[in-house]
Amino acid sequence: MPLLHKKPEQLAGMNLSVQAIFSLKLMSCTNVVSSNNALSFLKASRILRNVLHQVYEDCKNIDAAEYKVCPPQSVPAYMCTWRPRFCLDIFLYFPKNNNVIIGMPMYGALDRDENFEIQYFETETLVSCELENVYFFGHLTCDRQEDGSIAMVILLYDMMLEDENNHHTVTERYGRLQMMRETLDEICIGDACVRVQWAGLPEACYKINELSLPHDTENIILFGHDHSYHKFQLESPCES
Repeated sequence: MPLLHKKPEQLAGMNLSVQAIFSLKLMSCTNVVSSNNALSFLKASRILRNVLHQVYEDCKNIDAAEYKVCPPQSVPAYMCTWRPRFCLDIFLYFPKNNNVIIGMPMYGALDRDENFEIQYFETETLVSCELENVYFFGHLTCDRQEDGSIAMVILLYDMMLEDENNHHTVTERYGRLQMMRETLDEICIGDACVRVQWAGLPEACYKINELSLPHDTENIILFGHDHSYHKFQLESPCES
């Protein structure tokens, strides 16, 4: 049964990757990587793999995490957002004049199996838009609607340009992502709509539990300049 017909709490324990292939109407692709984009695909896959290997830390470590990778500096080293309780981590790649490519983990018998590989799929139909040669990182989840129905959504929180030689700060990347919001909001991939996820400075992380969201969330993440990704459990209030 497609994800669209599942309640969010029914997603626990499912192999979400297999379900996502049907719900997003994806096809396996073998010729997506070429000599022109091999390095960028490798980098995007490495970023996604790092996300998937991250274990949850206690929320009391949030302040310390800001200094783990990047030393204190005049610009924020990280931004924060939430992580849906039931989600699949993926990346979207918009090549020039072609179908959108989805990178996702393919697991074994259980979706929480640590043994996985990143595989690439393409959309059945061409998604026509002005975005070219850009990667987006996001969470695939299901939202509850006011009428009780379920809607799939891909929440994008970070991005990477294929020909990006200089290292933009995490706030610059998110600013560019926000500038693409209008274009991204018009895109649907299979049963899922695409949205830009809210992100703020790390000091705002303790306010995330106060947000009214259409899906369950019990964790927050920090994502940084070097595309590092840290997960934190917020099952109980934490002191800032």
